[in-house]
Amino acid sequence: MRDNLDLVGRRMREQRNAIAAESRLPPKEKEQAVRDRMRKESEQRLDDLRDKMRLDAQRRDLRTHEAIQSPKWDAALVASHTLPWLRQHGHLPSSSDTTAPETPRAVVGGLLHRMLLDGAFADDVASVLGAWKAWADNGGMRKSDLEALREARTSFALASLLVAVIRDAGVATEGGLAVDLQECLGMWRQVRLG
Repeated sequence: MRDNLDLVGRRMREQRNAIAAESRLPPKEKEQAVRDRMRKESEQRLDDLRDKMRLDAQRRDLRTHEAIQSPKWDAALVASHTLPWLRQHGHLPSSSDTTAPETPRAVVGGLLHRMLLDGAFADDVASVLGAWKAWADNGGMRKSDLEALREARTSFALASLLVAVIRDAGVATEGGLAVDLQECLGMWRQVRLG
């Protein structure tokens, strides 16, 4: 930042000096000097823009590399970050009781219901889940995986909730197929299997 301010100050001084020198020249030479100065300033602006774009690209690449090489997070940790993000961006339906925070389990219940009703939505979430399985099988993400994930942030956030709840249900000592079916019957009056 300091270097940038120094550069701007130096260029302003150079411009003032060039304008002062141009004012002392005869009209024909002055016209040529103004054109040369304008061309030089234009080239400097283009060079500055190219440098800025190159630095931005390097920062993006470094950030992507760091994201890919970073330690792997547990599904529950990912879900704990994506649930507030989903709320903040309005991707969750608002509940009638705003005082009680929605749990991931409650959100996943609505998510599964929506997946049953909306095939395109189910395909989006399922494609992210398939990609997630591929990341796990391949030992992590590649740059192309991260780019695809950036395009489907909402689907990834919803899939992370689904994975966290399923994982939690799988490791819970109380969990079992019979208990889950009974809970389903308690939540939904009519359950059709098959």
